[in-house]
Amino acid sequence: MRSVWIALVLILLSESVNASSCGAEVQLQVLGAGGPEITDSRVSSGYQFWLDGRSRLLLDTGSGSSFSFEQSQADFADVDAVLLSHLHTDHSADLPTYIKGSFFTRRNRDLLVIGPDKNSRMPATSEFITRLFGQEGAFPYLSDYLQKGLESYQILSEDVPMEKGAALYEKAFPWGKVTAISVNHGPIPALAWRIQMAGCVVVYSGDLSNKTDKLAQFAQQADLLVIHMAIPESAGQIAKSLHVTPTEIAQIAATAKPRQLLISHLMRRSEPELSTTLKQIQENYAGKVVVAQRLLTVPVSSRGAAK
Repeated sequence: MRSVWIALVLILLSESVNASSCGAEVQLQVLGAGGPEITDSRVSSGYQFWLDGRSRLLLDTGSGSSFSFEQSQADFADVDAVLLSHLHTDHSADLPTYIKGSFFTRRNRDLLVIGPDKNSRMPATSEFITRLFGQEGAFPYLSDYLQKGLESYQILSEDVPMEKGAALYEKAFPWGKVTAISVNHGPIPALAWRIQMAGCVVVYSGDLSNKTDKLAQFAQQADLLVIHMAIPESAGQIAKSLHVTPTEIAQIAATAKPRQLLISHLMRRSEPELSTTLKQIQENYAGKVVVAQRLLTVPVSSRGAAK
C-alpha cells in the first residue's frame, strides 16, 4: 500500500508542474446518470471524454448508454479505449451493443478494454470479454473480434490487479494517461479512475464505499471529480458496505478540493436527499457542484459551462 501512495504522490507532483495547461477542449459527457433500476426513467452509468471535438474514451457502458452515445453524434472509430469501473450490469451491459454496432462504423483499429481483475465472486475483465464474445460465449457470432485479422479490428483487454500491495496501474495514450486504484465495493472488484487528458485531470469514483478511505487522496488536484450518490444517509449496512453516503461525499469533496464536482448515479432512494446533500457539500467545499443528467456536457477546462 505504501508503494501505491508514493507512486500517487509522484503522479500528483508531475501533474502540478503542468496544472495550468488544462486549456484544451476537454469535455466529459454523461451518457447515463442512473443505477440498475428499471423504474427511474434513467440510463445506467456511462460517460465519454471529448477532446477537440472527438470522442476519445468511454468510461463504463451501462444499460442504455450506447443509445446516448449515438444521440451525441460521436464516432466509435475515434474511441481509443473503454475503461470499466466494475462489471455490474449497470456499468457494463451495453458493451456488446457497442461491439456489434461498430460493424456499421468505419472503425479499423484495435479496441482496448480495461477493467478489474477477478476475485472469487467475479471474473477478470479479460474473462468477461471471452464469456461475452468467445466461440463458447454468449454472443459467439461476434467471436471474430477476439482474433487478429478476422474483423476490421480486434478487442484487446487488460486486467487491473486488485490484490493488496499491487503496483499502481497506469496506461499511456497519445493525449495523456489513465491511472486506476482498487476501491471497496463490497465483495465486487472495483476501480476508481484518474484520467489525465491534454493537461486536464478527471477522477471517476465508480461505485465504492469509503471503507478504504482512498478516494479523497486519489482525487487531489483534479479539475473534475465524478462521484456516485446511490444511497441515502439512512441506508442499511449492506448498502453502506457498497456505496458512499451523502455525508461521506461531502467529506471527500472538502478534502480533495476538486475544481468541479459532478454528482451522478442517482437512484430513487437517494434522490430525495439531493438538495440536503448539495447544501452539506457546499458548507465546506467552494468549487462548482453539478448534478448529472443524460447528455449533459461538462467542460473540464476553465473555459465554458456545463450544458
